[in-house]
Amino acid sequence: MAPKAGALIVTGGSTGRLKNKLLPAVEVTDRDIKEFAKHVTSIMEPLMRNEYADLPKSEANASLQSAVDSFAAVSVDVFDTDFDPHVYSEKIITGARDSVAKVELSEGGYNLYTRIVTEVSAQLLNFVTTWPSFLARANIEQLKRATKAAKELHNIRQAVVDDADAEEINFEEKYSEVVVAKLDQLELFGVTYSQPDQRSYPLSAAYISLSVAGSEKSGTEKDDFDKDLVGLDGATAWHTGIADAGAEVSGGLRSESAIANFRRILLRGDAGSGKSTLLRWLSVNSARRSLDGELRQFNGHVPILLPLRRFADRDLPAAHEFLNEIGKHLVGEMPSGWVNRVLRSGRAFILIDGVDELPENRREEAKEWLEELLDTYPAVRYIVTSRPAAAEERWLVHQDFTSVDMLPMSRLDIENFVKHWHDAARSCLPAETTEEDIDELTKYEDELVRAIRGQRQLRKLASNPLLCALLCTLSRDRRMQLPQGRMELYSAALEMLLVRRDVERRIKHSDAPSLTLNQKKRILGHFAYWLLRNQLTDTTEDQAIDQVALALESMPSVNSSGHDVYKYLMVRSGLLRRPVEGRVDFIHRTFQEYLAAATIVSLNDIGALVKNAHVDQWQEVVAMAFGHARPEECSDILNQLITRGEEEPANTTRLHLLAAACLENADQLDRKTYDLVRRHAEKLIPPSKVSEAKELAAVGESVLPLLPRSGRRLLAQKAASTVRTASLVGGEAALDILSGYGSDGRKAVYTELSRAWTQFDVDEYAKRVMSKSPIARRELVIDHEQLLPTLRHFPELQILRCGCPVENYDWLDYCQSVSHIGLWGDSASALERLARLPRLKGLSLGNFDPAEENLERFGQLQELTSLTLQVKDVGVPFSFVHFPAMENLRAIQIGMSGSVEGFAQPGQFPSLEIASFTFCNEVDFSGFENADSLVSVNFMHVGNFRNTETVSEMTNLRINAYSVRQKSLPDLARIKNVNSLRIGVRRGRADRTVDLAPFAGMSGVQIRFSESVQLATPASSLGKGVKVLMRS
Repeated sequence: MAPKAGALIVTGGSTGRLKNKLLPAVEVTDRDIKEFAKHVTSIMEPLMRNEYADLPKSEANASLQSAVDSFAAVSVDVFDTDFDPHVYSEKIITGARDSVAKVELSEGGYNLYTRIVTEVSAQLLNFVTTWPSFLARANIEQLKRATKAAKELHNIRQAVVDDADAEEINFEEKYSEVVVAKLDQLELFGVTYSQPDQRSYPLSAAYISLSVAGSEKSGTEKDDFDKDLVGLDGATAWHTGIADAGAEVSGGLRSESAIANFRRILLRGDAGSGKSTLLRWLSVNSARRSLDGELRQFNGHVPILLPLRRFADRDLPAAHEFLNEIGKHLVGEMPSGWVNRVLRSGRAFILIDGVDELPENRREEAKEWLEELLDTYPAVRYIVTSRPAAAEERWLVHQDFTSVDMLPMSRLDIENFVKHWHDAARSCLPAETTEEDIDELTKYEDELVRAIRGQRQLRKLASNPLLCALLCTLSRDRRMQLPQGRMELYSAALEMLLVRRDVERRIKHSDAPSLTLNQKKRILGHFAYWLLRNQLTDTTEDQAIDQVALALESMPSVNSSGHDVYKYLMVRSGLLRRPVEGRVDFIHRTFQEYLAAATIVSLNDIGALVKNAHVDQWQEVVAMAFGHARPEECSDILNQLITRGEEEPANTTRLHLLAAACLENADQLDRKTYDLVRRHAEKLIPPSKVSEAKELAAVGESVLPLLPRSGRRLLAQKAASTVRTASLVGGEAALDILSGYGSDGRKAVYTELSRAWTQFDVDEYAKRVMSKSPIARRELVIDHEQLLPTLRHFPELQILRCGCPVENYDWLDYCQSVSHIGLWGDSASALERLARLPRLKGLSLGNFDPAEENLERFGQLQELTSLTLQVKDVGVPFSFVHFPAMENLRAIQIGMSGSVEGFAQPGQFPSLEIASFTFCNEVDFSGFENADSLVSVNFMHVGNFRNTETVSEMTNLRINAYSVRQKSLPDLARIKNVNSLRIGVRRGRADRTVDLAPFAGMSGVQIRFSESVQLATPASSLGKGVKVLMRS
């Protein structure tokens, strides 16, 4: 393996200075050089490690030396390249062609050489344009004479070594490697692996994108910002992408789009819906810097995964303890304060998994812990997961979290999942596998897809990722003799894992305990029930061994110790795992619940079951216990649930719905009890809220005749809940009911109709349901490419937002009536096609590449009145210099993680009234004074403000700045004599005193704090024109 890129750079050996003419008059400090060195090394070392590891060291050294010599020998004037790194690198390569040819590099070596030149050129040009002394375009020509910025490449590594931050770079690389090694694995239940010690398959290869549906979309400050985006005198600033869409995302939003659009997410989903898998996938790919599409901008973010189950019986972690779960053995090497610095920079994902796995009495404590994190590190991106029963949609709404729910997999998702699973299984087959075996696996894959297409009940099971994985396993294991229900599916999976795994993994232990299938189930069930009773989902290995030993006390025929049996089950059952050293849990919580339920029934502990039925951690267990129980026990469970519900009004709805949900697992039940449960379920129809729909839907098709055929006489919430119920049941009869709600124009109802779209045949659903909607006829938000051909059913469509990456834009032919459109993906390439739409007035582009040629294309869209750009981070500030004049543009919004370098040139936007900026690191006010019609400038989550005094005396201007850092207040205080200045200040350090004295004597100023703060100057002394508000 070749050494690290940094080490190769040191060996370059060139002593001459590079002669490239960069920005001559730029004042380049040693710190600039060190920063550049550190940055280039962080880019090149992973490249060498991942893509050129097989290149011989001698060849790699020769490639690098050739690159060093090329930069030293070839002089390139960057102004001749128009700061284009591709042109720049081509000039270097062309100029050095003869000398490099003499080195006689191999094909791989030459490939590495060109890659080094290209990468360093790009980083060099990007880097110099971010230097503070890189000023206005007019000054550039004065800077042609200096060459200090161009150092020899072999000095880069030395500069990094000299920099104290090199330790942090190295540690971050090590941590990333640990994250990938630990999390990039997915258990394929029952698969025979090609290596005896292989227990998993790379998650990054098996993962498929899933969909989510939004619930709550904003907090109070975000609402205020949106109000300020509503145009003045009819002008409207059209919101950025999917995140601020007024209409519900039809068919759901792809999870990657949700992560890209929402900084704080409460992700809710049922057992096995893919919540934890999504967090692991995000962790792996952000650590690898392999995020793509709309998530590409987050490559380099540090993932911090915190499974709350680890803290069920101990204190929640402080920031400096965050790495203990993933990188326990690496913590000793961590530079002091590294986690805190990463979090303070905002360059991190905090991924908090499993609120529902904390005891109920600790969830408020967890919420307070999270609020402290948010206050301390507001710039970080957060995702919190939970089952719905443990966290209502609005649980974190006041903390500006967007609540999204995992949606069942669509038909296309299911088929993609089945394909991915079988591809993974084929790649794991042993070397001695015959072609016939491979063909047989392919046959099972095809037959499973056909069975899922043809059997609605099977399709309903397969819509859950965990159950779909089990179906894939069992279709092969049982030769397509597939289970038809959840309980049968779990039972078959357990038998396969507990009995067949020894054979499949080809492990032989002569001293292994001799246990029957029933004994294994009883031991594991005892452990599972103990975890449940103690409100745990994992525990220490010592406690697990103790519980195994207790279970063995009732098995005199087993001579092995608790320790030996525990080791046996850990190694060979496939149901237990060691998530971190010294702790143990079940491979999936669903298996824990299934086994605990079986133990409860075997112990006839029905009283304890019913007593705890209102606790969310017990609800799945109650439904599964009903599935395990004999007919008379089933009746007993249901009667006790109904009776307790009647006696406890606070729990009536929850317990009676739970009784109805149990019917899903009913193989045999006396008619009297069934009618009793049905009568009480009817009292809950129509359901009063959508959270009740799942339990009612569990009753099955028999609930459909009880549902109202339209929502005309229902309140919006009940109508929406009825739609959710029918969509969860599915089938032709459900589609008939949904058709009756298609024309309902209430937003809550439309939200439910739109999220169900991909659960049915999308074209049929568009014709029979969505095309009737007065909302959908006017506005659609789509995040599934499969829905785009259905646009032909919406001839009156005016507003379309498409959140999925799109390569083929033929469907734009259906958009002749569209006046506002939003796109994600390679959106710049669609501009020419968009110019043909006769009524287009508003445009929103996400993941937009701000290259000069892309900005110039807006010249084709002179009829635009509003434009929103979510700008891709390309490492340089966004500039309006190359933007064409647009005389009709009245509203513009820029969202990006980088900086905005100045605004308009004179005459560039003569009609512009509103300018808005979101999540920018910095905004330079220079140029606002050139927009003569400007009346409103809005900021949300902008880090820094420069040259604010340039808007002083713009007496018609209203400025609204939300989520402002306390340290930015003095910059905003330099704004004098504008119409109004409204500031919302984000939380800061609790012990910090805020000085508002610079605002004294100003007029039209309102400053609102999201917390109570200590003021250095009393608010009363600031004058009548300054109003200070604090949230108590």
